[in-house]
Amino acid sequence: MHHFKDTSGQSWELSINLTQAKRLESQLHIGLIDESAENTIAFAESTLKQFDALWILVQNEAASRGIDTQEKFEDLLDATCCREAMEALRHELDFFTQNFGQRTSTNFQKILSKHSQMSRATVEAVAAVIDGEEWTELLQSEKKRAIDDGLRALRKAIGNGSTKSLELSESTLDR
Repeated sequence: MHHFKDTSGQSWELSINLTQAKRLESQLHIGLIDESAENTIAFAESTLKQFDALWILVQNEAASRGIDTQEKFEDLLDATCCREAMEALRHELDFFTQNFGQRTSTNFQKILSKHSQMSRATVEAVAAVIDGEEWTELLQSEKKRAIDDGLRALRKAIGNGSTKSLELSESTLDR
């Protein structure tokens, strides 16, 4: 059993039983019992599918709180709550598969773990590029190119008319 909190501070409980595992299989094709590597990979790669799984697991609890749609439930989750909910979901999925059968657990765990590592590596690589000097230089050159292209297009649109008013400096356009 794993927990997470929504933006109002309410705690939500995740616990997968056999009925819920079957619902996940029938509605989302997530093979916790009869594992399919393709389905597990598709699930691991789809954050939206993971939120659908989260909804399936909290649906009864949500109904008891007067929350009757997935959208209303998801409105209670900001970025921090989403991260905590996904962590709770992964732990609960792992707990269920470990206790249901070792073969399923090992493969499911490997796939989810590898996907998580790849996601972290991607985010770190993008952050490194964005924080680097090369990114700043690229943005500056693209900005200058866009300004030059815009001025050329304006001059062309004006045609034979005077373009003296279009002689703007880059510092003027930065304002």
